[in-house]
Amino acid sequence: MNGWKKAARASKSAHKRSARKKSPKYSLSKGKRGERLFCEWLVATLKIPASEERFLLQKEHRFGGHDVEFEPFRFEVKNRERDDYQSYWNQIVRATRGTELEPVVAIYKGRSDWEFLITATLIGNEIGWMLVNEFTFTSYLRRRMTEFMQDSDYPMGD
Repeated sequence: MNGWKKAARASKSAHKRSARKKSPKYSLSKGKRGERLFCEWLVATLKIPASEERFLLQKEHRFGGHDVEFEPFRFEVKNRERDDYQSYWNQIVRATRGTELEPVVAIYKGRSDWEFLITATLIGNEIGWMLVNEFTFTSYLRRRMTEFMQDSDYPMGD
């Protein structure tokens, strides 16, 4: 086979792969996969009993502007390579308006640790977000969950 035919065939094959990745069906399944991965991470991190895990997964919202709700948080999960932090943050802020839930964006870029966008009011800013790594967010998450469970009659572990 001539070199130009190989190049044309390789280019055509690459085009098919990129078109498949951009299809709505692929994006939806990738989003659902990211939500499942995040729920698994949340269960493992907080050591949620198996009986409560079902409760967490039932809280997923497909069309409500966020993906996972686990009081006192409302999570938007992103399973992407692209960094569009401001639009991610705007989406979760809109979804938490009128509630007392804390907005959090969980970002998974594949085969790496999670990154999180959380409110910058925690460091004294009146508006905005800050990007934290998985280690920092895990510490914050555990502390917030402990405070929340002490301040409410949350049924966890009953």
